[in-house]
Amino acid sequence: GAEDQLIPLAQAEKLMAASGARAKELQVIPGADHNSLILVGGPLYFQAIGRFIDKATGADDWRRRRRAQKKININQQER
Repeated sequence: GAEDQLIPLAQAEKLMAASGARAKELQVIPGADHNSLILVGGPLYFQAIGRFIDKATGADDWRRRRRAQKKININQQER
């Protein structure tokens, strides 16, 4: 969280900058400290976790392909 005293935000930002990962995201929860992320962040916290899982498992790519296929099918039915 932005108010984390245990692992300061500056340290998280340095780790992010040093990471060689292509896909990376730093989600900062305003007003949260180290132990209040879920309580303060609520939906922001769970959305960030969901995005991470989707990217790690390829679920986001699968959803994108699935939606595109459905759109094609709907357009073909309308003809």
